[in-house]
Amino acid sequence: MTNCDSQNTNGSNLSEFLRIGLIQTTLDNNVAWTKAPRMELSEEIRAWNEIQRGLASINSSPFKPDIVILPELALPRPHIRDFKRICAELGVIGITGVDYLVDSDKSTVSNQALVVVPQNWPKGTGKYCTPFYVGKTYPAPFEEKTISNFGLRFKPDPTLWLFDSDSFGHIGVCICYDFMDIERSAIYCGKIHHLFVLAYNRDSTSFYHLAESLSRTIFCNVVLCNTGHYGGSLVISPYYDPYRRTIYRHEGSGLFTIQVVQLPVFDLHEAQSSSAPRRGLFKNRPPGYGDKIRLVSTTRII
Repeated sequence: MTNCDSQNTNGSNLSEFLRIGLIQTTLDNNVAWTKAPRMELSEEIRAWNEIQRGLASINSSPFKPDIVILPELALPRPHIRDFKRICAELGVIGITGVDYLVDSDKSTVSNQALVVVPQNWPKGTGKYCTPFYVGKTYPAPFEEKTISNFGLRFKPDPTLWLFDSDSFGHIGVCICYDFMDIERSAIYCGKIHHLFVLAYNRDSTSFYHLAESLSRTIFCNVVLCNTGHYGGSLVISPYYDPYRRTIYRHEGSGLFTIQVVQLPVFDLHEAQSSSAPRRGLFKNRPPGYGDKIRLVSTTRII
């Protein structure tokens, strides 16, 4: 097991910024999952069309992102191979929620995010990529009830992933309700530069407040990619000046949106690594920041 402590990263190798592409799709849960925890064909077709439009727009952008993020449950499973291929051809890491998976025992359901890393990333495009699956640990109450109504149980995944993206810093990825897990936040503290949250959440206001709080207590960039069906995507960084902290915020229901933003990496790392950061750029580190935290036995770090 490798320690991915951000304090141990060689700051001189870090890039100034990490460029993120957000694709906020508008999957309608009232239509998608009516008979089983598998996307209805009509929503599957519409969802994949939106994703293709978003990726095409990202590809034509003069500010090509390093990583593309989509919401929870956004990608229909029949198009996983297509998503991998496109990400490899674009030369971008793709992080997206995937439709529910009914497990082999036919009694449980998993909620996963797919992380696709092209073979030549970040230096260029290619034909192949390496996939990872990040599982959801805690179902939202409504989600658990809906799955139960189908005669199935939610299958939790207790594994926590921290990704080392080399010059772009360390990244934590979680799915929706796991964002509220206090123990997870404690493990992330001092370990990551960026926290990516894939969500399908109707209460975007609560997540806004939580994102701002965790950007200060974990002391990292927080990217919240929520479904456009409810709206509420947010990118926030612990800058000192209030007007700089919210890098991006999008509100409004039923809106398909694409946006490319930049997250600070090098300067944030310097602030994380010093008890006396450059005055006026970032907020002060939270109490106890950087103290060693014992990782739970189920933690897997890449």
